[in-house]
Amino acid sequence: MLGNARILVMNMHVERLEPRTLLSAGAPGDAGATPAAALDLGTMSGVRKVSESLSAADRVDCFRFAVKNRGNVNITLTRLAAGVAVELLDSRLRLIARSSGGAGAVLRVSRSLAKGSYFVRVSGTGAATAYGLTIQADLNWTTAKSGSLSAAVGLVFASGSTRAISAARDTWIVIHGWTGSPSGIADVAAAIDSISPSDQVLALDWSDPASGDMFSAFSWVPAVARAAAATINRWGIDGSRINLVGHSMGGYLAGALADALPDGVNRIIALDPATDPWGALVDYADRSQYSLAFIAGDMATRAAAFTAHEAFRLDMKGLGSLLSHMAVLDFFATLMRTANGASPDRVSALFAVDRLVSGADRPWQYDAYDDGYEGVLEVGESGGHWRPRNITYRDSSGREVTLRA
Repeated sequence: MLGNARILVMNMHVERLEPRTLLSAGAPGDAGATPAAALDLGTMSGVRKVSESLSAADRVDCFRFAVKNRGNVNITLTRLAAGVAVELLDSRLRLIARSSGGAGAVLRVSRSLAKGSYFVRVSGTGAATAYGLTIQADLNWTTAKSGSLSAAVGLVFASGSTRAISAARDTWIVIHGWTGSPSGIADVAAAIDSISPSDQVLALDWSDPASGDMFSAFSWVPAVARAAAATINRWGIDGSRINLVGHSMGGYLAGALADALPDGVNRIIALDPATDPWGALVDYADRSQYSLAFIAGDMATRAAAFTAHEAFRLDMKGLGSLLSHMAVLDFFATLMRTANGASPDRVSALFAVDRLVSGADRPWQYDAYDDGYEGVLEVGESGGHWRPRNITYRDSSGREVTLRA
């Protein structure tokens, strides 16, 4: 349905509200009292709302819906004037979850569901009450296609939450690298979650296509980016609300995802990014309002890192390239917690979230060093974590400055 067009279906008015679908019930009694007579809501994608009522003569309403991909489904019941229970059942009528409450209560059921058909059963005590039923199916998982091949790709809450996606919240997407999974970047996601509690922090799970050899994984990046961008667009999250954090090959995917979104993204943070040496070079600054890259060792593609608005080389003394490539994850998670904590050290404070924006006051010259980076962070282990010891940069006069933490 396009524009303001309306179609009458099963005595119900259906109207399209981008980017979600609103389904409003017409006359009471549309929903049957048994699963066999359940009102069919069709295949879900986005939000559907139904207005119905219960009474002494109509104590049970049943609804049927389907989801074409796995993902989070959230069911909410509101406007209750009497005691009501809402149940989520599978296609064999087995109970998945239940919530109940009295007048004025808001009932919620939240679950991650596999592809398939489901029922919602709303039952009352015999007392009359109207109610509003809202079902949101986010379809967090989709399929990326590369030639004749296909692979599963998910955008899921990094914390494992099944709550509903909101297009009105700033969104961080943390992206793992080759042969990785969301568990490998869980600490980075948790650090961001702890400093930005009002934001939603998602993990881009592309562990399926990333599990092959390096050349195969590189070749999957454009298809994964397109699939993830399609999900973000379907959810209606504007690029200005999106912040990407990518590690290793996930840094390459972060650039490709920003490129696949119509207007780019708010921030890109690339942690030792490894990009396809045979493919197109990413341009972080071109597809973001602000971008930052940390180069931990020889496994990073420096040419890609230097496309960020700001790039810093990490001097992790005593670590080889592979160990530093992995340690950068702990460094960044610790940096975020420290920089945004109550008593940040002088170096960490330079990287507080509110300073990771274009035009922020900086003590260093941009591109001051020949390779195109802004400075060097000497990093050491303390208390089981990698922390900055000092930062060296050139000030506005060209003088080299070393600031100790």
